[in-house]
Amino acid sequence: MNDKLEINADTLNALVSAIGGLAMCITRQLTPEQRSAVANDMARLASTAEASGDTTLETLLIDLQRAVR
Repeated sequence: MNDKLEINADTLNALVSAIGGLAMCITRQLTPEQRSAVANDMARLASTAEASGDTTLETLLIDLQRAVR
């Protein structure tokens, strides 16, 4: 049995979706103020990624920010 995932677009998209779901599930346990703080932190990280020219990371962080709001 091969327990390794093939790395392709479907696998990467599933991974991104899973991380977004995890972020949403974890932050749902927080108060609205705490969720807002996490979303603001994600926005700051996205801005840093943008400033570094890493648009892929920026996009993923923005998606995560939306998931936690």
